[in-house]
Amino acid sequence: MTNITQLLNSYSTDDLKALADMITDISLEKDKSKDTIGSFYTEYIRFSEIYHSEKYRQSIKLAFSQLINFFGDELKLTELSMKKVIDFVETLKIRAPKGYRVYHRTLKAALNKALEWELIKSNPFVKVKIPKRQKIHPVFLSKNEVDVLVSNIHNLVIKYIVRFSFLTGCRLSEVVNLQYSDINFTSKLVTVGSNSFVTKTREQRIIPICDELFSILTELYNNRKSNYDNVFVKGDGFKYSPDYVSKEFKKAVRASRMSDEIHFHSLRHSFASNLVQRNVSIYTVQKLLGHSSVTTTEIYAHLNTHELVRAINNLNYN
Repeated sequence: MTNITQLLNSYSTDDLKALADMITDISLEKDKSKDTIGSFYTEYIRFSEIYHSEKYRQSIKLAFSQLINFFGDELKLTELSMKKVIDFVETLKIRAPKGYRVYHRTLKAALNKALEWELIKSNPFVKVKIPKRQKIHPVFLSKNEVDVLVSNIHNLVIKYIVRFSFLTGCRLSEVVNLQYSDINFTSKLVTVGSNSFVTKTREQRIIPICDELFSILTELYNNRKSNYDNVFVKGDGFKYSPDYVSKEFKKAVRASRMSDEIHFHSLRHSFASNLVQRNVSIYTVQKLLGHSSVTTTEIYAHLNTHELVRAINNLNYN
């Protein structure tokens, strides 16, 4: 510090003013650099590692890769106008016709966080409206179709995973993380969500175990080679990754010559669809699926045609 003080004392007043202006300019430039798309992306990914799932982080990375590819990472967030976003989205429609809606939604959520962090004064993605997609009823499988599909799976544990999801409506992440401590064999109940596994909605739910599933779980428990915590494990005791199970399921779908629109999540749709077709209340299905709002569950309401038929029969004027 003494050497610096001596150096500054040797400067004239004008030199010191010029130096002070230079330091101010450099400081301002550094502050501005924090507001670029690239720097915000870095901060947002760091934030998402704490608050978002790995799957959602992948969506963030894909969306920002599109944004940075279009604008570069040096564009300031404050320069991201509505017109620029419209140009970006129009290009995305051509480049990624199936995914541009997801990219738009993900980036809109990210820029809402930038707004919250006071990096921008308004979110241009909110102002750009995306046309709604035609709602298509989810694909679902009957029990016979699941039987065919399972017959084309060679790994016994993967067979059981498919059966479990079909009979409980559990998400794939919930199935692969299921532990024996989550199962009450006496009451025949499964608890989804625990201290070691957090569900999508952060809520626990209880699912009764039907007889077919009880037999599967009992067999797995009696035949386990060691005191493994997880129910569905490989020979070494480690649980299966969702990605591996999903790929094996897709192989079975193609081997069964079924629709390529069928994915592992279709088992969850099938669980709900089969209940609704058996006149189970939408509110009961909501509880079993763990939806936070019944609005989400109502996509299955169309499957209960009994009320529709009764309504049309009232038009019989004879």
